[in-house]
Amino acid sequence: MRYKTMDISPNTEDRRLKTKGCIVQNFVSFILCFISAASLTTSWSQSMEISTKELTIQNSFDKLTIQTYAVQGQLKVEELFEYLKLISLNGNSPELDKQLLQNIEQLFSENIEQLDGVDHKTTLYSAKQWVNDWKNSKITVERLELNSSQLKHDHWLNQYQLIYKVNGKQKTARMEVQIFFYPELKSFGETKKEVWELKIGSISVK
Repeated sequence: MRYKTMDISPNTEDRRLKTKGCIVQNFVSFILCFISAASLTTSWSQSMEISTKELTIQNSFDKLTIQTYAVQGQLKVEELFEYLKLISLNGNSPELDKQLLQNIEQLFSENIEQLDGVDHKTTLYSAKQWVNDWKNSKITVERLELNSSQLKHDHWLNQYQLIYKVNGKQKTARMEVQIFFYPELKSFGETKKEVWELKIGSISVK
């Protein structure tokens, strides 16, 4: 009777251990690659989510802060019409009118789509043209009443009723005013900081 002998020499045992070590090492490498890929996917998704949030008013501020900025936006529109009252006065010096125009232009966004004339509804495309049209129309503002305010993606759309006079005759007009709210990178000395700005956009007259 013959007995089958097994090779249990040191060389054979070393090969077995090396083979097991390679299998374990490859398995660990696979797990690490999988975790790394999952981490990169999660990180990319989170960065995309943050980037999207930064572009919307709703996702960048809490409700109380949004309400505060909404009021500040309404004050911007009221400030605009106070300047319009002043620039419409007779007897202003050229220097005063120039300063008032500069103050008005600073209230507007650089990307104005349209500005409707109040009395004859001519569509204009710059704050300077709109102010000159306002002055030439001889309009006197009586009251500006806010009817509603809707929060959009990057602006508020405010509905107003404007009561005004032209040559002593009282008239009314419905106005829609866009108030944009967006971040801008500004320099403070050597430091740059992102600052959110309120600017008036388009004004349409119904």
